[in-house]
Amino acid sequence: MTDPTCDPPAKTSDDGCSPAVIARAEREMGLTFPPSYRLLIEEFGTWEVAPTEFLGVCQTERAGDVLLSSVAETLDTSRPDENGEYPVFAWNPGVLDGGLMERLADSYGEFALAECRQKLT
Repeated sequence: MTDPTCDPPAKTSDDGCSPAVIARAEREMGLTFPPSYRLLIEEFGTWEVAPTEFLGVCQTERAGDVLLSSVAETLDTSRPDENGEYPVFAWNPGVLDGGLMERLADSYGEFALAECRQKLT
């Protein structure tokens, strides 16, 4: 549990996700999470390196298990690599003709590491 009197550079939810919660989220979404994303949500659930919040799956007494998502960054599940990782794209839905996609990283782990490094330097 995070000490509320501290202001750590990285903040996480109290608990990571159980394999059962992750499997349920995958079933509901009809996909398999890539290994790097699965590892991070197993460990943290959701987390942030201010001002960036990394969304995942969290559990609260009030809401139960909630899958949090982002429309800014998305995984392209149609392009898995040999390790089961999906590239990460930024999506701008306001652009005509279906939006504008910008490749941010080859995997979620690479994306998260780059974001953390940028925010902590």
